[in-house]
Amino acid sequence: MRTYTKYTVDSLMQALREGDFHLSPSSIKHFASSPRDFVKYKVYREEKPTTDDMKMGILYEAFLLDLPHDLKIYSRDEFPVAGKDLRNAKNKAFMDDLKAEFGEDLLVEQTIANVAQSMADRTKRHPVASGLLSRGDTFQKELKWNVNGINLLGYVDVCGDDIILEIKKCRDASFKKFQYDIYDFDYLRQVAMYWDAEGQNKDVYILGCDPSGQVCPVEIKTETLLTQVEEYHQLIDSFKLCIELDAFDAGYEWFYEGAYEL
Repeated sequence: MRTYTKYTVDSLMQALREGDFHLSPSSIKHFASSPRDFVKYKVYREEKPTTDDMKMGILYEAFLLDLPHDLKIYSRDEFPVAGKDLRNAKNKAFMDDLKAEFGEDLLVEQTIANVAQSMADRTKRHPVASGLLSRGDTFQKELKWNVNGINLLGYVDVCGDDIILEIKKCRDASFKKFQYDIYDFDYLRQVAMYWDAEGQNKDVYILGCDPSGQVCPVEIKTETLLTQVEEYHQLIDSFKLCIELDAFDAGYEWFYEGAYEL
């Protein structure tokens, strides 16, 4: 799992003034809310516990793309006292030892890994998804590029000569529901940034899969990508202006002057 640079407010402002930073899609997402939200994200965010849902997503992608992962999979069959849960002293001591050795964030139960494996297997059998995956030759490709003097950084799940494919574990892979995730989590901007970095000459897809094994491949149209590229370039220009004016204390008013209307 990737780590991130920890800043204080002063060190962040210094990095911004000196250009010693890279903006990720997540950073731009927070700046798009307000400069204050960007600072909060970079300085005050806490390392949240890795939930079972997040671990399932990590394993799904690892199993699907045959990538290594840092998670330690354990089974309740390993408990010293079979048929008993963690209220049993020996079983609790066994889990405490695992947590001490690997850390709780890296522990995942076999049942969750089994779901992730079934999702990966189902995706590989899907008639459209399997074809998309076969077009990729590089996984978790690091991208570094520059827009108007601002350095950017991202990681493409699947990249090939003619394709960019982002893989998402989702709650519900029906297109009606998955499209809301695509908008709510700013996946469109994310893939448009990667498309821009790769030269705007590749097909772009977002692939969703839910724990039931339903799969939803979504092709992103060129006109949609061009709109998203134009918008994120505008955000980059706004970010540069924010640096010049030292205006990172600004809130929502940075993007909307005056009063809202109802």
